[in-house]
Order: sequence, then structure tokens, then C-alpha cells
Amino acid sequence: MHPTFAQYLDLHVAWETLELAGGDEPLEGPAADFAAVASAHPEVQAAVLAGKGRAQAGEQAEQALVLLAALSAVRTLERTVRWETPLQATREALYRAGATEEEASAFLAKLVVEEAFAFETPADSFDEALFEETLASIPALLGLDESSVAALLESFVKAAPARKGTLYRDAAKGLLEQAWADGAEPIAPEHVQAAREALGKRAGTAEALKAFIARLAQEELVGPLRRKALEAALV
Repeated sequence: MHPTFAQYLDLHVAWETLELAGGDEPLEGPAADFAAVASAHPEVQAAVLAGKGRAQAGEQAEQALVLLAALSAVRTLERTVRWETPLQATREALYRAGATEEEASAFLAKLVVEEAFAFETPADSFDEALFEETLASIPALLGLDESSVAALLESFVKAAPARKGTLYRDAAKGLLEQAWADGAEPIAPEHVQAAREALGKRAGTAEALKAFIARLAQEELVGPLRRKALEAALV
């Protein structure tokens, strides 16, 4: 989990920072990032502040906070030399795919949330290698369209072992239905688990899913670290 994201998942820290942002002293570092992001998203900021003073802040405030915290982490990353180039490359790929600046930021924020919660990484550790690998896979994922996905599936099924074509087709389609229902994006362990559950107790399901993950890796749609995590979800 990125440190800025972790820091601002605490509502009390968020409220305090927003209060300080209205003062005379300028904020620095992650606090300045959070305040700037909150200012740029007044409706989301209002939802976070609406939870203040209540016995329970409420789900809406918590969801709004996750968004602000993730966007703040993206802002922190983008002003860091280590991440400036890969993040800019990903932004440019998103822009070429038709995303607006706000949509690109939201997509990057989603990747921050995924790194934090979708993998078995300690909460106090930011998996830089996985995050960088994920960024590198985005242009290939954005380059997919309906015809290229159909061709990928057809090729995968044709290469299936004898008498396993139907199972391989169902496994591949099931995984993509879980992961790419709203468009191609990084596949997470939860997608693999959901696809396996949906396929039921059919013999060879794990084998078929693992084979399709390998094919996705071959096409550079899944990096080595993500592939390992996806395969682990089948154990």
C-alpha cells in the first residue's frame, strides 16, 4: 500500500489535513497533495467532511475518502522522479485511448487501490515492482478491441489439448467476463477465483484457467509477478 494512500485512509487524518489546508501555513508533501486533490474535487471532499461529527462517518464518506486518498497517492507518485516517466507513459496511453485527464487520474487511482487490496502484500509495504509491471501492461490492454479479444480466444481454444476445447473456451470466457466486463484492465486474483467458482466443479478447470493466464502472459497482457499471483489464486 502506498504510504500516502495508507495515511489518508484515516478519516481523522483527512479531516485534520483539510482543516489545516484552510489555515495560513502552507502544507507540504503528502498533506499538500491531499489538500490539492480535495480542492479539485469539491463534491468528494464534501462527502468526506459530511461524516465529521457523527458517531459513524458512514459508507459514503468512507468511499469518498478512498477515492481522495488514491488520487493523492497518484499525485505524490507523479512528483517523484522514480515514477514520473512510467506514470506519464501510462497517462499518454490512456489519452490515446480517448480518456480525459480526470478519467486517466481515476484509472491510475484504481491501480493504486488494486495494489493495496488485491494482492497478499503487507499493508505497510508498497509493491513497487508489481505496480511498475502493471503500468507497463496498460498500453497492451488498451490496444485490445472486440475483434482482437475474439481472435485471442479462438487461438487459445484451437491450441487446447484434445477434447478440452469446450472447457478451455468456457474458462477463458469466464475469466474475461469477470475481469473485462467494463473493458480490458489488469486481471486480479479475485477475478480468477470468481471465474473458477462460476465454472463449478468441472474437472480440469484450474488447468484451463492456468493455461489461459499463461497465454495472456505470452501476449504481455499479464506480467510475470501478476501471473504468479493469479496462478496462486488457483491453489
